[in-house]
Amino acid sequence: MKKTTTRILPFRTCFEEKPLFHWEWLAESVKEAANPGTTVDFVNLKRGYRRLTSTYVRAYNTIGVVRRAYEAETQGYDAFVIGCASDLALKEARSLVTIPVVGLTESTLLFANLLGNRFSVIATDPSYQERIQNLIKSYGVGKSWPVSGVPPV
Repeated sequence: MKKTTTRILPFRTCFEEKPLFHWEWLAESVKEAANPGTTVDFVNLKRGYRRLTSTYVRAYNTIGVVRRAYEAETQGYDAFVIGCASDLALKEARSLVTIPVVGLTESTLLFANLLGNRFSVIATDPSYQERIQNLIKSYGVGKSWPVSGVPPV
């Protein structure tokens, strides 16, 4: 049986040199859900910004995500998952590599749409509300689903 390997890139932690505290929990959760023999590796951007505060920052980080997708393919990975709620560089990475590139928000929205004709998205950062609404429209899963911000605690 062929060994399946998936690379997951949580880009918002690009400046961390070692795995974050939640990676162990996430790795265990993924291991429980994955098929036997599946390996998941977690990597960061080599350089980049933590928050997508401008068009320049989005473009800069997009280049880093696409590079990581290319590296995953050249290193023999079977898939690449972008661990970013804005699905940053999803289309760009798909245009460069031949392995599947998965966006977490796209996957979640498409799955939610299968479960029913109504769903909600809770954005904990108000600056992401417009981006998430645009993603909902671009993925064709909602006409005018509201995205509500959650005030900081």
